Amino acid sequence: DIRSRGKNVLYVGGSTLHVQTVIQPLDDVPEANDDNIAKLEQQIQDKGIKKLYEKLQEVDPDYAQKMDGMNTQRIVRALDVWMQTGRPFSSFHSDDDTISVPDDMVVFGLHRDRQKLYDRINRRVDQMFEKGFLDEVRTILDMGYTLEDPGLNTVGYKEAIAYLNDNLSRERMIKDMKTQTRRYAKRQLSWFRRWDFINWINLDQNSKSEARNFIQSQLAAKANKD
Repeated sequence: DIRSRGKNVLYVGGSTLHVQTVIQPLDDVPEANDDNIAKLEQQIQDKGIKKLYEKLQEVDPDYAQKMDGMNTQRIVRALDVWMQTGRPFSSFHSDDDTISVPDDMVVFGLHRDRQKLYDRINRRVDQMFEKGFLDEVRTILDMGYTLEDPGLNTVGYKEAIAYLNDNLSRERMIKDMKTQTRRYAKRQLSWFRRWDFINWINLDQNSKSEARNFIQSQLAAKANKD
């Protein structure tokens, strides 16, 4: 609908897995099997997510390396696909080094000095607490959600829940959130760096207007070429 009106479609954000799927959709991945999902979720209840992640590392090390080892939803889905097909979930993705970008697509990446990025991450975590992050987590828990629910067993929420359950001090909670977020950012950037089709923009060396002009010039060049 957007393209039919002569407009460009913008997809902003996303992990490496999300971006890769947008560029080159997964090939013939089976639908989720409810029985498998139920069995895997029960295993999490009985043995914890760490055991399932170790299983994923065994059967699909490539996919396991890309993700947060506490991401319940993705771990369960990957193991479900493996149980159905005998194939690692990563085999349904094109190899990272052979991704074919569609002719009508341009990919941009924003980056900055590593230490400046880490400083921004640290400030963002502090701002989250200043703006009531713990109140948000309390509200979610009061609604009946737990760490076993998709979205909560992730960086930020899991540390906050551990603190609210008296398993972490406030100082350690904040420190762990910052550390885990920095590690996640580093891991994601390492994967993005492998893709030579990304047009990188250094935010330390370019103003917002310069970045905007560069993006517009690349889009115009693509349109003229087509």
